[in-house]
Amino acid sequence: MSPAKYRKIIKLALAVAIVAAIAASLQHSGRQLGQMNLTISPMKLAVAIALTLIYRLLNASVWSQVLAGLGQRVAVIPSAALWLKTEAARWLPGSVWNFGTRAVVSKKLSVPATVGALSVVAELMLVIAAWSLIAGCGGVYYREVLSQTLKTIPTRSSLLAFGIGFLTCLAGLTLFRQQLRNAYQKGQAKLRSKLQHLADCSLAWGSLGKAAVAYTVLNLINGVCFWLIVASISPESSLPVEAAIAANATAWLVGFFAIFAPGGLVVREACLATLLSAWLSPATAIAAAILWRVVQIAVEIGALLAAVVLEMALKSGQSASRPA
Repeated sequence: MSPAKYRKIIKLALAVAIVAAIAASLQHSGRQLGQMNLTISPMKLAVAIALTLIYRLLNASVWSQVLAGLGQRVAVIPSAALWLKTEAARWLPGSVWNFGTRAVVSKKLSVPATVGALSVVAELMLVIAAWSLIAGCGGVYYREVLSQTLKTIPTRSSLLAFGIGFLTCLAGLTLFRQQLRNAYQKGQAKLRSKLQHLADCSLAWGSLGKAAVAYTVLNLINGVCFWLIVASISPESSLPVEAAIAANATAWLVGFFAIFAPGGLVVREACLATLLSAWLSPATAIAAAILWRVVQIAVEIGALLAAVVLEMALKSGQSASRPA
């Protein structure tokens, strides 16, 4: 079998895995929502969905700004369409497949492979920094909530869980120490190579700064979307919009680093419900977190389909413009 056929089979298998993961997540969240007796405000929900879609599309466009910061000027619409397609890979376990996929397919934008890989590193750093800034600034709102939550955890159970986890990690490090050492050395060599390439790039700090500001503003908008979701099911809630934004940012970070959970599934919802317990009842907090997940998945599917259609239209236009 030729390498081209192998690549097609791998692409198909990945596509099937992503669709299955998204469908399973949507089914799981939808089933949970169906078991809850919710009264949802259609108007507020519609505003939240529309704003989330705008956030999604604008967020996709920032990648072109990151590439510009590395000296690669690309058209916004094709790069945004490619970003939306590759972002679907985040549903694979590991949390970083979407970034890795972008590094591979960036050549479709005539971006050198090295710069494409560096753009992914830069994007990842800027995104994490933006979410961390928002979560850190808003930490004052749920500091007491976390302290109260920690007090409810039995000390003996905590020590037992910590001991089991520590011994498991120690056993893993002992059994696979050679493999881990080899992986570390390879990773270190790759990192040095990328840093050298980064030093050779003509960085446009203004473009990178614009990307950082854009990610921060868009993440704030994302938090407002979540607050609207809460308001749609609990109009009498006393939840401040700032607290919703901060909790949303913290939950994103927790879900991202939970590499075992595709798309941060369940982990983000649990984190949100915990952080919002000072303002919402447990049932309302869980319902809001699940509804927020459903809205995000629905918007992601809609944006992905739009990206596929747009990419097909662009290819069709390019074919029609070529001389016969």
